[in-house]
Amino acid sequence: MSTSNNAQATGNSPIPPGGPRAQPRIEPTFQFVALSDTHQFTTKVADHIREINQLDPDFVVHMGDFTADSEQHWQQLEPMLDAFEPALFMVPGNHDIFDEPTRRLYEQRYGRTYYGFDHKGVHFIALDSEILLENGAISLRIHGEQLAWLRHDLEQHDDTPLKFIFVHQPLWTSIGSDVDNHAMWMRDVHPLLAKHRVSAVFAGHLHKYIESPTVDGVRYYVTFAVGGKLFDPDECHGNFHHCSVVTVRGGRWKLAVLRPGAIEPSDCVQFDNPDSVRVLLAIKAPPTALDRQTWRMPIKIDINNPSGQRIDYSAEPIGANCPQWHFESLNSVVCVEGGQTAMQSFTATLTDPNTPYPGPKFRVNINGLEDRPLARTVVVPFCADLQCHCTRTGTAAVIDGRLDDETWSRCETIGPMHTFDGQGTPAIPTEVRLAWDDRHLYLGVRCPEPDLAQLVCNVTESGSHTWFDDSMEFFLPAGPDDWHHFIWNANAILYYEFNLEPRDPPDLCVAQSGRERDAWTLEAAIDWQALGIIPPQAGALMGFQVVRNRIAGQAERSMWIPTFNANFRPKLFGTIRFI
Repeated sequence: MSTSNNAQATGNSPIPPGGPRAQPRIEPTFQFVALSDTHQFTTKVADHIREINQLDPDFVVHMGDFTADSEQHWQQLEPMLDAFEPALFMVPGNHDIFDEPTRRLYEQRYGRTYYGFDHKGVHFIALDSEILLENGAISLRIHGEQLAWLRHDLEQHDDTPLKFIFVHQPLWTSIGSDVDNHAMWMRDVHPLLAKHRVSAVFAGHLHKYIESPTVDGVRYYVTFAVGGKLFDPDECHGNFHHCSVVTVRGGRWKLAVLRPGAIEPSDCVQFDNPDSVRVLLAIKAPPTALDRQTWRMPIKIDINNPSGQRIDYSAEPIGANCPQWHFESLNSVVCVEGGQTAMQSFTATLTDPNTPYPGPKFRVNINGLEDRPLARTVVVPFCADLQCHCTRTGTAAVIDGRLDDETWSRCETIGPMHTFDGQGTPAIPTEVRLAWDDRHLYLGVRCPEPDLAQLVCNVTESGSHTWFDDSMEFFLPAGPDDWHHFIWNANAILYYEFNLEPRDPPDLCVAQSGRERDAWTLEAAIDWQALGIIPPQAGALMGFQVVRNRIAGQAERSMWIPTFNANFRPKLFGTIRFI
């Protein structure tokens, strides 16, 4: 950039035009984006990609979990890959490669799974954390041929000042993986990175943002995207949708966190102690149950201190979140030595029996790890023992997806639906009705949808993972410990499981979907014989759960009985009463 000296404007002033700070940087500059775990091409993902395109980076590195686990999903996700205007480098994740057939499919479509490339004097390396062992299991480590290739590649680029590495699973941390994998990384891989002065390593998989402490000059990051679900409510621990934007200027680089509609500095989530995240994630509340005679419920918070130092814990209810609950037996501070466990116990009383949700929520305060206090939000999973009615019908329901027969006009609506963590109600309601006769259980569903044009129905064949589409899930018992799991998408394509094992859909089960002006509908008839259940009598009880996966618009998951981040938790399910 050049400037002209206008004598009339500046006189003999030594100050340059624009002021003393007007000295533009002249080093070569470029940007790249690192993201992971989009899982599917939703409206939110499309919006996020448009934001990335507006930044106009030189390239994007997607560190895997593009999709679910079928060739059909890959074909349907090609529009997402095409939506990136910058060059797109791909790294496989555990939802992309998990056996030999999926590895062959990935390599046929996208080539090598570990590789290196250079751009404007900077070297980049992609690693494959999904290498298979001889027994078919994922190794979760960099070893063998890949480790030898990495060593050679780093030696070849030892004189390159900046080097960045991308891998799907953060193998340097024991969070979400096996501790032995962490030890193998620190023994076999990290010394190579430190020796050859690697600038930073990026991974995904955990669905959060983490900037780890620098180790021997190597910086480690976990990043995410928009699309995959969040596993934890605490934003302050990195639980938010985002991607990472890296600006390289000369021999320097700087990372920014791009959230939907906002940009944060790289230290927006930062821990000085490498044990901090493990300690936070080790605080959990096991499931409990509400006694509907006394309306009291025991609560326990398990504390496991995996660090090597003493930590002080204290828990307090977040009262504004659950005013209908009264708490007793609140403990004082609990001191837990490194490697030890402890427990805090409470008793909760429900003061409004008609409103068990939102359920109890606690803030666990932690001192002794960082210079500042840490806190983890713990939502208590519990069984509220809710019931709904299934109405006997004198005439068989017509399964045409229209919900206009007399059967449904006499049935009550199940509800309300809740968010998966029991802390709120979904933005969009769902209407579910149940009916029965001596041959069938009937399901009638109306799913209001303001973005009906954005409805996602990618799966077209029975047996594929329909829960990545706009869909409804139903859990029905087959015995004391056995469960049927039906998942129909908005085109009535069925995925079926028995005790979470995929099976061919049972015979004598029919379903049909429909469309209204501002909703999609679903009707189904399931033969009692197909369920392996003797037709019920009036007054009988049966376990039941229903879940809606909304993908169109602002994606959300809602359910009748909150199961707190894991759909299949039968001990928390509600019951049907046949009337």
